[in-house]
Amino acid sequence: MDCSNRNLYDVPKDIPPNVTKIDISMNNLTAIHWNAFITATQLKALALQNNIINSVSEDTFAFNKKIKLIDLSHNNLVELPEKLVWNNEKLQLLDLLMNNLTSIHWNPFFTATELKTINLSHNKLVELPEKLVRNKEKLQALLLSNNDLECLHEDVVYYTPTIKVLDLANNKLVNLSETLFWKTSNMTTIQLSRNLIEEIPERMFVNLINLKRMDMTRNKIHFLKPRTFSSLSKVNQITLGRNRISHIHIDTFSWNIMATDIDISHNLITEIQQGIFRNNKNLKDLDISYNGLKYLPKELLSNCSGLRSLHLGNNLLSTIPTGFFRVTPKIKFLTMSNNNFQMLNKAYLHGLTSIH
Repeated sequence: MDCSNRNLYDVPKDIPPNVTKIDISMNNLTAIHWNAFITATQLKALALQNNIINSVSEDTFAFNKKIKLIDLSHNNLVELPEKLVWNNEKLQLLDLLMNNLTSIHWNPFFTATELKTINLSHNKLVELPEKLVRNKEKLQALLLSNNDLECLHEDVVYYTPTIKVLDLANNKLVNLSETLFWKTSNMTTIQLSRNLIEEIPERMFVNLINLKRMDMTRNKIHFLKPRTFSSLSKVNQITLGRNRISHIHIDTFSWNIMATDIDISHNLITEIQQGIFRNNKNLKDLDISYNGLKYLPKELLSNCSGLRSLHLGNNLLSTIPTGFFRVTPKIKFLTMSNNNFQMLNKAYLHGLTSIH
């Protein structure tokens, strides 16, 4: 039943009971009353995005027992009814992206045990109830980016072992509990960029044995303990750019044998030790630009023969060790601008056979 973009101000009345999909997006709805979908008992998907909805009755979806998808994104919701989807046990996706939610009741999704994705990104949430996703044994993605979260209770995802994607980018998080991810061993993606995090607890990632992607760019991290990433043997991407890191321990990445992308650009690193990438044989993209590096060890990339992209620009390098690139013949993209090079002899670039 397609009623999208029709300049509607109310939900159409007398919806047929056999309707399984309803699209009322891109209209002028301001409120959804308790009986709006009372006749749609077979409803499985409901699209209400891109309206100006500011209120939804607590019993709005009480008669839609079979519903699997509710999209309320891009509206003006300030709060959610305490039991909004308590009668929707088969609900799998709830999208509340781009609203004005400032708070959430203790567990508005309590009985929606089939939920796989909850999107609360781009709201104004300051805190989350610790039982927000308790009981969600099938939850795979919790999206919370672009809010005003200042802290995260250690139990928020602790009892959600199935979660794979957690997006907390662009909030105001400062401290993270060491036990935050101890029960989430199925996690594959953690997005923590654009926060105010100063320190990563050394054992925070200890059980994230399936993590593939971790992004912590644009925080205030100033130090990494040697074993911070020691459990991340399957991680492909580690992004730590635009922090305040001044020193990288030689063992920091030694356990990340599957890493293909490492970004430590835009930091305060003045020295990189030889051997720091000794176990990163799968490395394809390395970015160490925008630091204070004056010197590169000759054998820095000796075990990175598959490297395709290397970013060295905006450091204080005055020379490149002779033979530095002899072990990286597959490099296709190299940046070295804005350093202190007076003149580079072609011999320094020997081995770069793939650059055109």
